[in-house]
Amino acid sequence: MPFSARRFLTTVLVLSLLIQPKIAVDGYAAPQAKIAFSSTRHGNSEIYVMDSDGGNHVRLTHDPAIDSDPAWSPDGTRIAFVSRRNGGVDCIYVMDSDGRNLKQLTRESNESGPAWSPDGAKIAFARSKGGRQVWVMDSDGGNQTRLTQVGQNYHPAWSPDGRRIAITSSRLGGGIVVMDENGNNQERLTRGVWAHENPTWSPDGQWVAYEASRQGAVFQIYVVEADGSGRKKKTNTRRTTQNASCLVP
Repeated sequence: MPFSARRFLTTVLVLSLLIQPKIAVDGYAAPQAKIAFSSTRHGNSEIYVMDSDGGNHVRLTHDPAIDSDPAWSPDGTRIAFVSRRNGGVDCIYVMDSDGRNLKQLTRESNESGPAWSPDGAKIAFARSKGGRQVWVMDSDGGNQTRLTQVGQNYHPAWSPDGRRIAITSSRLGGGIVVMDENGNNQERLTRGVWAHENPTWSPDGQWVAYEASRQGAVFQIYVVEADGSGRKKKTNTRRTTQNASCLVP
């Protein structure tokens, strides 16, 4: 295999440890890790799980409405997801990892991107109310609290210690913004309205990976040094892919 191809594959493997794709991997509840994903294989978008080797596909949802965007709870026992079964409006639901005990958590308008806190006690998400804003709620749907107030904000991602949340935002000049878990101390890490998306923390909380289309329509993956504590610190950014489309699948 040519050196360039080996380097690209190595980069992909390394990034798989940093980037949270739109499939959810569970290494907690079962000896063999499971992957949750949405698929239209039966004509409608439904939630499925499969073994990490691609085997043993199991369909979890059975509804004519669109179900998508699954996210595992940290302990692997539940899956949050987005569904349009509430009159065609995107709302957040939660179910057991086997599809049982379905519960609707939100009833507002056009919600997306459920993200569990590391302790499983809370879920952050985006809601189209007063613009596209980031909210947080208890994992049972209670205590829904708005964290951002102006601009367009979405793609919430919790830091490993649960103290900060990274988001895609149009405010503060646009780009990736980090804030405290209560919405305070918002600080911009990158610049670029609508061009920087899908932030994901490294396991040690020192870096935030994200997608950016800095060169035309081709998305690349970048990492930026994270400092969401409110301290003034110049961040270092570097690109980790070259000349490839790196949209999260």
